[in-house]
Amino acid sequence: MTPQPSTSEPRPTPSGTPRLDPFPTGKPSPGKTSSIQLIGRLEEGVERCTILRTDDGQSYEMMGGQTALPPIGTRVRVKGVVRNDMMSFCMQGPIVQVLEIEPV
Repeated sequence: MTPQPSTSEPRPTPSGTPRLDPFPTGKPSPGKTSSIQLIGRLEEGVERCTILRTDDGQSYEMMGGQTALPPIGTRVRVKGVVRNDMMSFCMQGPIVQVLEIEPV
């Protein structure tokens, strides 16, 4: 008879499976991020995501930040960190963890 795993012990996660935190509070992983400053207009993306569309047509998913994002349609300047170590449901461009955002 093969022993059954205990239900009280945590089960291992398969190697390479990302753990997503929709409200990250920790610091980004070293070597997997880069600082960025962008200017563009906020748009509503798929899956209720907010994206920033730059003047050259690039899109970036906005994530986090200490304050609420301005309304959709607002032209903004964003300072943040590109999170290459994360995935999301939106999948409409690189994820930018917002550090500062202001209307322009």
